[in-house]
Amino acid sequence: MTKFLMGTLFLLASSPAFAGLLLEPYVGYYSGKWTKGSCNCSVDQSGATYGARVGVESEGFMLGADAMSGSWVDKNSPSDDETPSSVGAFVGYGGQSFRVYGGYGIASSLRQTSTGYDDTYSGTDYKVGVGFQIVPLIALNIEYLNATYTKDSSGPLTSHMTSSMWGLTLSIPANL
Repeated sequence: MTKFLMGTLFLLASSPAFAGLLLEPYVGYYSGKWTKGSCNCSVDQSGATYGARVGVESEGFMLGADAMSGSWVDKNSPSDDETPSSVGAFVGYGGQSFRVYGGYGIASSLRQTSTGYDDTYSGTDYKVGVGFQIVPLIALNIEYLNATYTKDSSGPLTSHMTSSMWGLTLSIPANL
């Protein structure tokens, strides 16, 4: 995957129609739920999310890396403070006012903490989104994030934990 990404970035960067470096910080709010098969339970979760996409853009095509984190809380009893983290690759296509994109998080984690409890789940995720330019420098993005966690702090999980969320983010897509 890394060799493919690096090769594609090289081809885009060496193209005569190369548009430039894409830098897109974003901030927003995600809401959804996590589900654990081991307890057959589903719990609502939500909170602030922030991150950035960095890559190249050429003739509307985008390719690069996406890193995300945040501060969420779930409605478990007692509630958990959650810290999501994801690093991965994204691809997309768009014009001046509209674009679509998708990404794959190769290193995704969710840390849950509460009184006497601290556990970190790890796995992978995918994200799909659509963005609309609302003013010259700011885009409004609607995203869907789905993560599957296969390990926790003590090792492999016997049944996976999943997190399924919708997000609304504001970003500043800049071509340098």
